[in-house]
Amino acid sequence: MKVLFATPVPPLLTKPRPYHFIRGLAQRGHTVHLLTQLPSERAVGELSEAPGWAEIVESCASVSWVVVPRLRSYAQCAVSLPTRTPLRVAYCRSPEFALRARQLVQQHNCDVLHVDRKRIASALSGLPLPKILDATDSITLYMKRVLRYGSLPQRLISIVELLKVPSFEAEVCRGFSSCLATTDEDAQALRSTGVDTSLEVLPNGVDERFFRCARNEEADTLLFVGTMYYSPNVDAATWFSKRVFPRIKAVKPRARLRLVGSRPTRAVRRLAHISGVEVTGAVRDIMPYLERATVFVAPIRIGGGFPNKVAEALAAGVPTVATPAAHAGIPGLVPGAHLVEATHPEEFASSTLQVLEDANLRKRLRASERDFMRTGYGWDEVVERLEKIYTSSRALWSGSNPKNRG
Repeated sequence: MKVLFATPVPPLLTKPRPYHFIRGLAQRGHTVHLLTQLPSERAVGELSEAPGWAEIVESCASVSWVVVPRLRSYAQCAVSLPTRTPLRVAYCRSPEFALRARQLVQQHNCDVLHVDRKRIASALSGLPLPKILDATDSITLYMKRVLRYGSLPQRLISIVELLKVPSFEAEVCRGFSSCLATTDEDAQALRSTGVDTSLEVLPNGVDERFFRCARNEEADTLLFVGTMYYSPNVDAATWFSKRVFPRIKAVKPRARLRLVGSRPTRAVRRLAHISGVEVTGAVRDIMPYLERATVFVAPIRIGGGFPNKVAEALAAGVPTVATPAAHAGIPGLVPGAHLVEATHPEEFASSTLQVLEDANLRKRLRASERDFMRTGYGWDEVVERLEKIYTSSRALWSGSNPKNRG
C-alpha cells in the first residue's frame, strides 16, 4: 500500500506512536510518504539532530513539511476564542498544509491517508481516499481532568474548550473511514460525544530495547520521566516533589529523585532547590537512568491516552508506584501484581518506602511486570493490527463508492 502519513509535529522517538507506525509499515513493505508541520525554518535545520529523524527519513519514500509560524498560530488561537473551533485546532490551521496533502495524494496515487491527531483532521477529511484518523485519546476526557487538577489558567482554558470540544470530536471523526483510540476509556469517552464512525482500540507498543534493560540499582533512587513542559507532567513532578518526596526523605535522608525530560519549565527547574531532587533536562538515552533507578514513580493526576513512560518502565523491569490515572491506559494491568497503586500523598509516600525497603517485593514486581508487557505490547504486533485496519478501510471505501469498483 501507498500511505500518506500526516502529522502535526515530526514523528520523532519522543513521539513513539507515529514513529513506530511509520517504521513498522515501511519494514512490512508499504510505501510511506510523510507530511508534517514545523514552527519555523530554523526548526527545519534542527531536524537532522533530532532523535529518530534519520530513521524516519530512511523509512519514508518522501518527506515533506509545511512551516506554520508560531506567531501566526498564536494569532489564530486568539481569533478562535469566540468561535466553535478548539484552540489546538486553530493553532495548527494551515491552508498550505491541506493543499500540500491533496497534491501528495494525487502525485503518489496514495491508497490510504493516515492522520495523526484530531487537531489537523478537519482540513484533511474531504480528501477522496480511505482515511484513518488516529485520535489517540479523548480531548473531552482530558479537559475534564485538567478542570479538576490543573492550575487556574489551565482550568479557565479547559472551561472554554469544554464548550467546543465534544461537538468537534464527534464532527471531525465522521469524515474518516475509521478512528483509532489508544485505550478503552478514551474510546468510550469519544462515543459519549456522539462519535459514530468505526472506532478501533489500538494501544501503543513498547520498543524491544526496553526489555533488554539491565538492572544496576542505586540505593533509594526514584525516577520520573516525561516531557517537562507538558502540563500533566509538570503537575506530577511538582506535586510529588513538594507533597510526597519530603515524607520519603524524612525516613530515608539519602533518597534522591531524578526528574528526567526535555525542556523543563521554570516551575520544574525550581524543584531542583529541594534537597535530593535532580532536574536533568533532555538526555540522549533514558536507559542508564532506568537501569539505576530503584523505583519508578508515576504521580500523574491529569491522565489520558496510553502512558508510554510507565509502559517503558514496566518493560525495563523497574518496580513502579503509580496513581490510577497514570496506568489506566494499559489494558489488563493489575495493581498489586504488576505495580503498586497509590493516590494521596501519604499513601504514595508509604507505598514508595515499602518498595524501597523490600528487595523481595521489587524482585517479584520486576518479573511480573516484564512478563505482562511482553504479551501484546510489541510494536510488530501493533503495526500488524494497523495494517489490517487499513485493509478493511480500503474494502469499506471501495464498497461504498461505486465508481471505485472494478
